[in-house]
Amino acid sequence: MLRHDVAIALFFLAFTALVTYPQVRGLGTSVPYHSDPYFSMWRLAWVAHALQTDPRALFEANIFYPAHDTLGYSDAMLLPGAALAPLFWAGGNPVLIYNLALFAAFALSGYAAFLLARMLTGSVTGSIVAGVIYGFAPYRFCHYMHLELQIVFWIPVALLLIHRILANGRVRDGVMLGLTVAAQVLSSVYAGIFSITYFAVLTPGLLISTGVGHARRLLLPTAVAATLAITLVAPYGLAYRHAERSVGMRSLDDVRVYSASMTNYLSAPAMNRLYGWTASTDFTWADEMNLFPGILACALALLGVVRGRGRVRFAYLAGLAASVELTRGSGSIVYLWLFEHVGAFQALRSPARFDTLVNLSLGVLSAYGVAFMLERIERRWRHLAGAALVAVLIAEYASSPSIAPVPAPTRIDSLLSKRPPAVIVELPLLSRRGFWGSLDSVYMYQGIGHFQKMLNGYSGYAPQSFYEMRKAMASFPDDRSMSFLRNLHVDYVVVRAGLYEADEGATLLEQMGTVEDLSLEAMWPDGPMGAEAVYKITAAQNQR
Repeated sequence: MLRHDVAIALFFLAFTALVTYPQVRGLGTSVPYHSDPYFSMWRLAWVAHALQTDPRALFEANIFYPAHDTLGYSDAMLLPGAALAPLFWAGGNPVLIYNLALFAAFALSGYAAFLLARMLTGSVTGSIVAGVIYGFAPYRFCHYMHLELQIVFWIPVALLLIHRILANGRVRDGVMLGLTVAAQVLSSVYAGIFSITYFAVLTPGLLISTGVGHARRLLLPTAVAATLAITLVAPYGLAYRHAERSVGMRSLDDVRVYSASMTNYLSAPAMNRLYGWTASTDFTWADEMNLFPGILACALALLGVVRGRGRVRFAYLAGLAASVELTRGSGSIVYLWLFEHVGAFQALRSPARFDTLVNLSLGVLSAYGVAFMLERIERRWRHLAGAALVAVLIAEYASSPSIAPVPAPTRIDSLLSKRPPAVIVELPLLSRRGFWGSLDSVYMYQGIGHFQKMLNGYSGYAPQSFYEMRKAMASFPDDRSMSFLRNLHVDYVVVRAGLYEADEGATLLEQMGTVEDLSLEAMWPDGPMGAEAVYKITAAQNQR
């Protein structure tokens, strides 16, 4: 049994490498072409750094100085960061660590869904199909660059435990359920909140399908699970409440932008090799709203609903219907009620991300459909039929992600790693060579080796002080901007002149050379991205 399960897990790992090709060729050098992989590498490295240096200051990350609780401006990915911390402590390559985590998230999602479906249907082939649908449906590639949204393998594990509790009522399964739910929240806040909502819909359906008398079995184990999960997650939530004071919550207008319509279920991500031509061309929606699950998944799920064995499948049909409804966000009365009455939903921007649960429901129902289909095929042809189904899914789900080499830390970053704790600002603040006109996520990644406090930052939110800084620095190095930096006790100004347009960088360096309060610490005319320099603000006070 163990050998068989290992083989299945390896299959999902190989499937990951296949459908994400050519990502596997750049495991140690390249990441998806987007700002978020840099942000994720920084998050993972920061958690490792904070756990080693000062765990109490975990959320006091080094970005957006002088704002506080800045790790809480986005999903902190605390559990993945803690799990991967030993690799960072050992000096591992952050790019390789990130890509291995990304591949593991895909593979484990598929494997966990396989385990759930196998328990429900007994069909190995159907369960493999379920794992492929959940782990690799086109929507997963909308968020290929969002590591935290790929870490959703805890959800099928939690469902498996709910089924065990219904069957046996064991408290130890309740303990495991509490740990699993907490693990999901600590891995991905979005997935954690949405999965708890899904469980609240699915569990009554399971009780109806298996017998309401089983409700008594749920009481003690679920009470233990809830108590344990709340206890583990409460400090995490408190940290986010502190961050909320600086950046506020999402508005209903934010939610409306990322609320799905039925049209979105007919478009796949542009990187999908087969259906990419259906992708939405709206830039705002490109990473969120392409929800097409594939033709085969829909067909198999329908077959599973109509002809599958056992009433449990109807609970997953209810879960599917609820998930589709909740992706509609501002168009859904249910989601609007949750937004107005459950504070956690006010921190979430994109209801369309509920599509993760849509795909899980489709995967489970598809397993029922495959089980029914294979029972009516001669035994000698079943393996061939199963292989054909997987081959079709490969064709439907294969993608071609855009990847790009990661720029290594420069001599500036090496210099700063040898300096005592300081406050820095990195220029240019705005650049066409960056993502969305900014290079802050790259600066953060390159600063993993020193973690000096910086005025720069990139996250899900940004504090008002960040925008005030950009405004004050617009005419740097004039008196107003220098006064602004002195008031914040900034120690160093880092200039990556090669990232400016045309001669703007050279002109800036010339201007800085005439400012009395700026002292050149080091300059390299031949940096990897052009000339780069570090200036010390000599009048800055070192009181923090």
